[in-house]
Amino acid sequence: MATVPRRFTSCINLSLCLLVLLHAAAEYDLRRNPRTQQQNGECVYTVYVRTGSVIKGGTDSKIGFTLGDATGRAVVVEDLEAWGGLMGPGHDYYERGNLDVFSGRGPAASRRRCAASTSPPTDRALTTAGTASTWR
Repeated sequence: MATVPRRFTSCINLSLCLLVLLHAAAEYDLRRNPRTQQQNGECVYTVYVRTGSVIKGGTDSKIGFTLGDATGRAVVVEDLEAWGGLMGPGHDYYERGNLDVFSGRGPAASRRRCAASTSPPTDRALTTAGTASTWR
């Protein structure tokens, strides 16, 4: 039986938490204020990232995400921290046990999202099989 190397385990945990929380936050925002989408074609997305608690869990990589809908529209963020890091100056994002919060504007997607990925900026493969990560 093959095992996943420990360094990839924290990346997988980070990406799965990001996808679940990203989808929930975007859906909540659309339900709470559906007029935002109609008025200017943009929405506010709030992303919560909880890094796993394994020893040496965490990363200094830039983390991005893509969230797409059935019409081909997508929100693409290359670097979450630069896009909308809310934790204050000097905060060390994506460290073991942290809950990091990001918020920023992006193009409105339909309520029916069908593709999502999280990745370092050089690896943004978009999947259509629901939420999945694309770590290498």
